[in-house]
Amino acid sequence: ACRSLAQSAAGIMMLDFSSDGEPVALWTVDLPGAAAEHMSLTLGPLQLKVRQAGSSAVSGIGTGALVWPAGPALATALVRAGRAPSWGLLGGSSSKDRLKAAKVIEIGCGCSALPGLGLALAGARHVVVTDTEAVLAELQGNLASYASAAESACSNDKVNLRLEESLTARPLAWDDVEALSSLACDAAGHDIIVCADVDYAETLHEMLIETLSAALAPTLLSVVIFASAARCQRTLHLFLKRLRARFSVVELDEALEPMAEGAKAPEDCTRYFAARWVDVGAAMGERARLAAAGACSKL
Repeated sequence: ACRSLAQSAAGIMMLDFSSDGEPVALWTVDLPGAAAEHMSLTLGPLQLKVRQAGSSAVSGIGTGALVWPAGPALATALVRAGRAPSWGLLGGSSSKDRLKAAKVIEIGCGCSALPGLGLALAGARHVVVTDTEAVLAELQGNLASYASAAESACSNDKVNLRLEESLTARPLAWDDVEALSSLACDAAGHDIIVCADVDYAETLHEMLIETLSAALAPTLLSVVIFASAARCQRTLHLFLKRLRARFSVVELDEALEPMAEGAKAPEDCTRYFAARWVDVGAAMGERARLAAAGACSKL
């Protein structure tokens, strides 16, 4: 027998079946604000008006047409963590220097790229944000708006940041073998990867994990930071299981620090996780395999 419909903090309806105790893999674009053209958001010193194509555009553009709840949540957490005196996840007292020097990328940035923006505001000097070309076309207006908001903040002495120089958008499809090969052929890789609300569909999990593997630097310090707004706990649990087959994964608190042993985050709110390579040899092996699948390995 199934229990009654439950609504998550994101406004997504989920059915819970007692056979496995997890919600069925069901998601919908029927969330608060999905039909709105703009959403207002304060991120660090910036007052933002973020445009989204809306739920009517999902069939043509994909889910990147909407600003999903985990994006603003992760962006806010990144700004807060980056501005803290010490961010343990990135090395404690050396975190600010590491963040400034880090090679950073957002995977599946959607029409808002808010986590990427959050990292730029936190201190990363250059952040690449990626999605499909159709989604990036929707993103361009928001990037221009963010740059304008940063200029206004600069004029008020609230921030010293040129977003047009620190945020770069590039197309990246997770099923593009050549694109993943090119990422993997970059021996340095990326020190920090961020992504939000990318675990929603089981059919995309393997492609997403391959993309993360191609992009993440082959070191034990490089890290993927991702957020999930609990669209479906069953799908999230399946994603985490698949991710743990290749990476070491820990859950983070709202300060983006590893949760204390035995602590558990509520399942009806945005949850944060960090993934790192288990060992350098495995990292290099996975990236070599992905590189060999494309033309760049033959250059």
